[in-house]
Amino acid sequence: MHGRRLRQFGRSTIVSCGLLALCGLLAACGLLVARTARAQSAVDQAREHYRKGTAAYNLGHYAEAAREYEATYELTLDPAALFNTAQAYRLSGETQKAIAAYKGYLRAAPQGSQREVAQQKLDELTRAGTSPGPAPAPLAPGAPAPPPMAPAARPLYERWPFWAAAGVVVVAAVLIGVVLASSSHDLPAQATTYGAMTF
Repeated sequence: MHGRRLRQFGRSTIVSCGLLALCGLLAACGLLVARTARAQSAVDQAREHYRKGTAAYNLGHYAEAAREYEATYELTLDPAALFNTAQAYRLSGETQKAIAAYKGYLRAAPQGSQREVAQQKLDELTRAGTSPGPAPAPLAPGAPAPPPMAPAARPLYERWPFWAAAGVVVVAAVLIGVVLASSSHDLPAQATTYGAMTF
């Protein structure tokens, strides 16, 4: 009888612990979903700034485009946004800001796809800024400026569907563990010459 109570106590403790773990996992999943929603909101904001910047750039409103690309960079830290910022500042005639943005791009993406263009434009702006005489007029592009680069795609582990699926798998694993632990796998009592043993 004492063994039976011990088994029942052990089973109810396992079920209670399983339910407690399930509640903890559900709370963690809720926090994860909330965090993912905030991250998704930041991505949406960055896309909107990028869209506005590209529209302003294409319309020749370079100072406005630069501000929008800066906002994109602040949200994503994507070096392509720094390159776009530098191009827009250069075309708007804001040489010092263009130089700072080109340097930032080269620091953030030393092997970036626009490295040669950025270095060439940086050298041109630096030479123009150090030459004696009157301040140069805003630089007109010798060739059309390359179009702004699209933001880099985010890795899978930074996307909310990945974490939602991972949460579902974890919750399912816990539920299966709780069900298996609470199912009755009682072993029959073994009669021996020393007495009955129950497991």
